[in-house]
Amino acid sequence: VFRSLVKENQDEYLRANKMDKNGIANVIVKAIRDRGGRFLRRCEQTTPTGQVLYVDIGNDQAIVKTCQALRENGPRLIA
Repeated sequence: VFRSLVKENQDEYLRANKMDKNGIANVIVKAIRDRGGRFLRRCEQTTPTGQVLYVDIGNDQAIVKTCQALRENGPRLIA
């Protein structure tokens, strides 16, 4: 779902000004979270049984990562 939302909003994001770009990313993050989705990073630590742990990165970092995804593999627009 995340990738499809990124693809749907990528052209608008690439044409938007800086303030609007964060708003677009925030809408995507909120849509993912509203559906029960999470933005995770792998922890350095493991459980005593060796299982890998993941923690939520929070909304601010999720927005940064969403902006990164919106910039990747997009068409190059010349302003």
